[in-house]
Amino acid sequence: MNLDLIIVLKAEKSKYANNITTPKLRINDKNYFNKFLYYVSKYNFENIFIFYDKNSISLDKRYNGKIINFIKINCYKINDTDPKKIYNLISNKINKKSLIVNSKFIKNIEKKILITKKIYDIKSQKLNSNDYFILNKNKNSNIYKNVKNLKTLVSSNNKNLDFISNKNKRLKEKLEKAVFLDRDGVINFDDGYVYDWSKFKFRPGVIKGLKNIIKNNYLIFIVTNQSGIGRGYFSEKQFFKLHKSLKMFLAKKKIFIDETQYCPYHPKAKIKKFRKRTQLRKPGNLMIKNILKRFNIDKNKSFMIGDNQSDEITAKKSNIKFFYTKKNFFTQIKEINMLINKIN
Repeated sequence: MNLDLIIVLKAEKSKYANNITTPKLRINDKNYFNKFLYYVSKYNFENIFIFYDKNSISLDKRYNGKIINFIKINCYKINDTDPKKIYNLISNKINKKSLIVNSKFIKNIEKKILITKKIYDIKSQKLNSNDYFILNKNKNSNIYKNVKNLKTLVSSNNKNLDFISNKNKRLKEKLEKAVFLDRDGVINFDDGYVYDWSKFKFRPGVIKGLKNIIKNNYLIFIVTNQSGIGRGYFSEKQFFKLHKSLKMFLAKKKIFIDETQYCPYHPKAKIKKFRKRTQLRKPGNLMIKNILKRFNIDKNKSFMIGDNQSDEITAKKSNIKFFYTKKNFFTQIKEINMLINKIN
């Protein structure tokens, strides 16, 4: 899928959410729009563009230029309400087919309407909705139709956040189960500082096991030490390139990694900016803490799989069950699921 994601935000407020706009809204003390960005970034978009109106809070400092799950975020303020002018602004910033969504679309993840289905059923090209449409940027595109669709999309923001709570109820969200995975030695064979996709070899049962994890409604996180970056064996750019290839490969199999946390630092790193001690590096647990800040995780129903003592220590510091990786990943996942279901 060769798509950019375009998010068009307006500043309407909701009487049911204490007159808070989408970018400011918090649920379970977590920023709701931030959660949406992390949620949607697990899909294989090339870029995410955020167009927000002049009456909204500035998103540039927080998001512009930021990389989330290997996708670059680009922010632009809209100083006009005319859909045709908004379309022209968007059209000048993108170069290809894009999925355009609004805040009404964003709210649907709380209703458990799967964004997956909307995004990955694009082949039919029958995306007739008030909260999203496909924009084709080419010489044969129907500009009038695109502007008309955009006008409908922008105007449908009016009931921005009324779905979230029943009047005065506190904004809450249920906790989710999660699997935390080391990468080298768990997902792929650890042949020493793997950074080339052509040399990335999956361990037995991994693809089947990841599908089983998703089937059982777990989020998937990768937490990996990558001191090879700091040691100068490969660059962050090469690391990103590998993970974009991994993301694309898994997406074709309907497998999505919710976030990858990595640590490029090492006390004896060759590259100075990566030479330091940090709790980000396992056995420290800052990578998991970063994930827990953004996602509402039920630690009692979550677990971690690793192949080193440092992974076990990280899990224990985070109060998450730990299992050493076994020969067949799929078989192990089934065993762990049975064990956790008995406990809970």
